Amino acid sequence: MIFDDSLNSNRFAGGHWSYTIDTSVELPQIKITEFMAGNENGLRDEFGFVEDWIEIQNRSSYAVNLKGWSLSDDERVPSKWVFPEKILQPYQFLVVFASGRDLKVGGTNNLHTNFKLSRDGEFLGLFSPEQPRTMVGGLVKYSEQRNDYSYGLNTNDNWVYYETPTPGKSNTVSAII
Repeated sequence: MIFDDSLNSNRFAGGHWSYTIDTSVELPQIKITEFMAGNENGLRDEFGFVEDWIEIQNRSSYAVNLKGWSLSDDERVPSKWVFPEKILQPYQFLVVFASGRDLKVGGTNNLHTNFKLSRDGEFLGLFSPEQPRTMVGGLVKYSEQRNDYSYGLNTNDNWVYYETPTPGKSNTVSAII
């Protein structure tokens, strides 16, 4: 029997059906690659304010439309901030300001989440657009952050601190242990 996910558990009333899974289809590889939760003197937004930021990278070999993908600082609310239509080219980076302004369109094309990041550490996740949403990149909980240091993935995909943040660019080697 087939049932949906509603509270009433409706039975499938259709006839026979089948599906085929194409295992050759490459799923989009979108990841949070760096963020800063204590921006005091670094990257400024279009309003001239230093805001915390989250860097996303398309690690796929093809362009991906981020429409419907989401970012959240609350694992119970995966669709807290949903991306508008935005094409991310292969291997391209995108910096989203975590300012609490909830800006998705405008003359500058900068995106701003409806939440801010906590220096004390919290959940940060990137979720796929499918329902139910699945976390595809981020941290279950990041640790306390230092002012003007970013936290990002190194070449081995391990999270490390960076004394010299690189928003919108590949992360450098970190000397911080």
